[in-house]
Amino acid sequence: MRAAPVKRFWKAIGLELAERSLYNIASSYCLLLMLKNWKSSPTQYCLWFFDVEENPTLWWVLVGAHVLSWIVVYGGSLMVDLPELIGLKHVYYDINDLAPPMSYKSRDLQDYYQRYRHPSFVALSVVLWFTNGMTIDRSLLALVWTLYMYLAWNTTKVDLKYQQHQLERKRAELARVTN
Repeated sequence: MRAAPVKRFWKAIGLELAERSLYNIASSYCLLLMLKNWKSSPTQYCLWFFDVEENPTLWWVLVGAHVLSWIVVYGGSLMVDLPELIGLKHVYYDINDLAPPMSYKSRDLQDYYQRYRHPSFVALSVVLWFTNGMTIDRSLLALVWTLYMYLAWNTTKVDLKYQQHQLERKRAELARVTN
């Protein structure tokens, strides 16, 4: 849906502002369909299975890893401009005759957003791979998503410096507010 012909189609029918929102809706709907219609064979081969009922420590480790990972994903979502990311800001800014939301962001942030659009590669990898039972179909899904994240999100040292600088600015602001 990010291909140039698709973008031209949205523009031709007057929905270019809703392009990002439509992309997110379509992606979410495809994921929902996939999850609702996923059927695993009861005799499917497992790559690994650990009985967490027999080992409560392992159960707590897996639950803790998942909870922490989802907190990291949620926190990362708060740190990016989520309304802009899902396309709501584009519509709001256009209704109020403002320039596109990205034009108000620094060049560094615009460059960063070109390479990195999801809050956490590591946390999502933990959610995909840290499981007590890994079937063939789940491992295929985890492998494809992990490879996609690794190949599509190419952050650089410049991005790391930018994040460190922003973190230092936020800490300084918080220190100023609390003092």
